[in-house]
Amino acid sequence: MKEELRSITLVDQLEKKLLQYIQSSELKLGDPMPSEHELAEKYDVSRNLVRESLSRLKMLNVIESRRRRGMVVKDPDPMANLVKVAKPNLLSEWSMLDLIELRSAIEVGISPMIFRNITDDDIVDLVQIISEEEQYKGVKVGVENEIKFHARIYQIVNNEALLAFQNVVIPIYAYINSNFSDFDVFNKKLRQQGKLVTHKDLVECLKNRDLEKYKSSIEIHLQAYVNYVHDRKNALK
Repeated sequence: MKEELRSITLVDQLEKKLLQYIQSSELKLGDPMPSEHELAEKYDVSRNLVRESLSRLKMLNVIESRRRRGMVVKDPDPMANLVKVAKPNLLSEWSMLDLIELRSAIEVGISPMIFRNITDDDIVDLVQIISEEEQYKGVKVGVENEIKFHARIYQIVNNEALLAFQNVVIPIYAYINSNFSDFDVFNKKLRQQGKLVTHKDLVECLKNRDLEKYKSSIEIHLQAYVNYVHDRKNALK
């Protein structure tokens, strides 16, 4: 029996139906999708509508075109779509603040994995990176240097999803840089308390292979971000 779709946004409805079909049919990586003709018959819609819906699934990295096989289910990149929308001009301030919190939680959480994988060559690279950093009043590091340092930390973990996440992190640095005067208030408080942790301090922990010291240091290093988010969210409520 043909399934009927009743909605003004037929493409949205069909996209949802096709995702449900993939899940309910338990299709696996490489399994073929029905043809456009079969899907048009199944859902009683035009082939143009099917084609547009399949195109959306391709953009979501759920399916892909294979020569002589048509559309097949692919291994979706869990970070791809987040990367596409994680732009300061596309996200609300609240969503950007959520990403800053997520980034802070991840960087603290990956500490054991860093120490499991780190090599002397990694240390050499990190030392080189911090030697290139240009300090501003002992606090501000250039956006490019900030990205380079933390991206190199992510590489040590050797996790593809985490490496993709660094593309989400980049807009965070741009956002903080554009709001640095507000953000710097929290850095100054840490500095006055003698608690400011720099990239150089973090590298010293890595050199000494001191996991517990690194965990506490990276948490303090990111504390200004956490405090800034807390303050901004309270102001937005």
